[in-house]
Amino acid sequence: MMAFRCLDIRCARPNRLRNGQVEPLRADYGIGDAIRFSCRTGYRLVGNEESTCTLTSEVEATFTPAGPICEPITCNAPSSSSTYSFFPIKSKYAIGDGITYTCASGYKIVGGSVGECLRSGKFNVEQVRCDPITCRNPGSPAFGTISPDQATYNVGDDVTHKCNDGYRIRGVSIATCVDENVFSARIPLCEGITCDNPGAPRFGEIYPDRSKYGLGQRASFRCMEGYELKGASFIRCEDNGEFSDSIPACNPVTCEFPGSPDNGKTQPQKDEYTVNDVITFECDDGYRLVGLESSRCSDSGRFSGFLPTCKLAYCDNPGAPSFGVISPFQPRYAVGDKVTYSCTKNYEISGVTSAVCLANGQFSKGQAVCKRVSCSFPGVPDNGFTSPVSPLYGIGDSVTYSCIRGYEVVGSTSATCLSSGQFSDAVPNCSEQLCRPPVKPVFGSFAPDLPKYMYNQKVTFSCDEGYQLTGSRTSMCGTNGRFSEASPTCEIPRVKTSICGERNFSSSAAILWNNQFQTINPVSIRLSDSLYVFKIKIKTVLFTRAFELYSSIYSAQQLYALAILYISFTYIFHCLLCTAPVLRLFCTDILLYSALFKLLYYYFEKAKNAHRTRSFMK
Repeated sequence: MMAFRCLDIRCARPNRLRNGQVEPLRADYGIGDAIRFSCRTGYRLVGNEESTCTLTSEVEATFTPAGPICEPITCNAPSSSSTYSFFPIKSKYAIGDGITYTCASGYKIVGGSVGECLRSGKFNVEQVRCDPITCRNPGSPAFGTISPDQATYNVGDDVTHKCNDGYRIRGVSIATCVDENVFSARIPLCEGITCDNPGAPRFGEIYPDRSKYGLGQRASFRCMEGYELKGASFIRCEDNGEFSDSIPACNPVTCEFPGSPDNGKTQPQKDEYTVNDVITFECDDGYRLVGLESSRCSDSGRFSGFLPTCKLAYCDNPGAPSFGVISPFQPRYAVGDKVTYSCTKNYEISGVTSAVCLANGQFSKGQAVCKRVSCSFPGVPDNGFTSPVSPLYGIGDSVTYSCIRGYEVVGSTSATCLSSGQFSDAVPNCSEQLCRPPVKPVFGSFAPDLPKYMYNQKVTFSCDEGYQLTGSRTSMCGTNGRFSEASPTCEIPRVKTSICGERNFSSSAAILWNNQFQTINPVSIRLSDSLYVFKIKIKTVLFTRAFELYSSIYSAQQLYALAILYISFTYIFHCLLCTAPVLRLFCTDILLYSALFKLLYYYFEKAKNAHRTRSFMK
């Protein structure tokens, strides 16, 4: 049976890129691996920047697309111009090659004249500025003009001098710019020419009305209202000192009857009308006037405007306002029909809400406008914030209110812009957050003791004498109106019954040990280990008898010293013997007497400190 073997088909290392490099460069590449090509400085890539190892057959793989080449970077020749040229002229320029620009005749170069081929494949100076050599404006002659009138002129440009109306030129009227600021001729002179005033026609006037008119100046004529001009409306002063024509005449003006519109009439009706006479046009019932309602006889002998027409009366649809509707909607309306205007959601009507079709084919006057309903900025609560901040809010937009630290919102924390243009809720207040007094620990206190506490105000806890604080000693009024820490407790500290280890007294025994003889209750001392539990009860009478017994034998000073020695002895003895189980019963008696002498020690120490040792022993 023939065995098959699977081959790992890979792409061989690509050929070296001349004047460039391939990355990453490995001995071979797996299917899908990509390589990138780049060129050295001064060369540019021609072809694809990336190629991928691709399976080309069942047993072969190669990189596709094919790799690029790196060709040297060159500069093309710069563009030519009619105002300048450059040399040397080549089809291609290598990096570092230079060219020199020169301007054409009549032009001068402005700026640099030398360019260099850069690594980018472009010249650092691809164009130069060649400004034409110019002449400044020589100015116009007195009582004359220059054309064209401009600031400068190029070499070869011509200027033409002309004299104003009523003046004739003396000198050369045309001059040419031949070199920088040099014209071929000087500015000429202008001499005045005049004509006498010809006079005004009867029932008319001349304008402008002056005693003399210069050459070419016009004298115009117009007639009084109700008269029309017969003849030339103006005459001109010519170079012979005479006007070109005689003055015209002014005759009365009349207008003929213009006629009446079909299905209508003209009032008043006459054969002739004088200037400023007014006629009116009317339509028969059921028709509407299209055009002018009146016309005036003008001084041209014609009525103003055109004769109107009378059409069957109806009104076209006036159109709905933006963001609004019209009801009922139809293309035309009969005289007397009424339409109403309304607005779409979130808009309100402003202006007229209805209109009526009139006999003149127009709806009654007035305009309907739909304005978007919005809410103004509601304001900011004292010691608080409003978000988001905007001059206007659309219907449904919401704002939220919050307070600075140490304050809380009293009222609604948000509001929504309603279709009425008002927010749903008023701006709330920010009330200062206060904390109630913390829980006072039993056998302890805190300070300062106040009915209320402000934000960040601190209280300090302490315990009565003989008690130990368990928990945080300080607490801070927080932002939620609560203190940051729970109130601590005041507990009786743990008491050592021997130097070898700790034993826990009951509450009555601990009170005795901590010099707080506040009760005469029986004292219980509980000693615990892994095998036995001894409970020793000492009653007050036992203590009294023991005290009387020892006080009858020893003096006060001896009894005080004996108590100190015995307490020390019982500590050592307890450490050495009480660890053995067989001696624990004996240890119980030792501990009993140890407790009694501890009490004696306390009383003597107390009497000594109060300077009452003698009275106390009695």
